[in-house]
Amino acid sequence: MKITFFPKTRLGVWSCCLIAAFAVCIGFFLLCVTVFGQRGGAGFFDNLLLTIPMLIGAGFAATASVTGIFSFFKSERSLLVSIAVLLGLFVSGWWLMEIICSH
Repeated sequence: MKITFFPKTRLGVWSCCLIAAFAVCIGFFLLCVTVFGQRGGAGFFDNLLLTIPMLIGAGFAATASVTGIFSFFKSERSLLVSIAVLLGLFVSGWWLMEIICSH
């Protein structure tokens, strides 16, 4: 079994593109906070300019992990897909724990 850096299957490419879209959403969130001075309120939905990119980004990360896992079943063995799956699972676990054990 040979491990490559770039994905070879269509699902692997989709997984990498979705995790890149997640990074763009996080970048937009950080841009809004640092450059435009946006701040959150008491609740999660108080500032929609910060909430919407985070929710969309979390959806991208979760979808990237699912497509990456499916691509593993189609014999995809690339490093980028593995990173996308791990990052997507981390973000999905983070959001799940925030929902279950909110602070």
